Amino acid sequence: MGLICPVCFSKQLRKDGWVHEKQRWLCKKCMGKTVHPLNSGDAEILTENVKLAKQKQSYQDLNRIERKTFREYARVENAVAVYSKQLEKIFDKYELNKFTK
Repeated sequence: MGLICPVCFSKQLRKDGWVHEKQRWLCKKCMGKTVHPLNSGDAEILTENVKLAKQKQSYQDLNRIERKTFREYARVENAVAVYSKQLEKIFDKYELNKFTK
């Protein structure tokens, strides 16, 4: 089971001294230093979690767009209802109902 860099997920780690009685590792690819490298099993779990988080965000974005669309539809529907009431008042005021029927 190999160790993996937590920054770039590279397997090119080498020992780089000690820090507070813990082994420090240097990634040859990104030159990042870490005391807590990932195991290959941890990397698989992490990539799966990232994939699931992106999928969840995608569903949340779709839900937000659908709610926004519904609100806009309701806003237009309310505007039409207000306009219809205003027209009814005008028709009643000038007694246009007799001519339109």
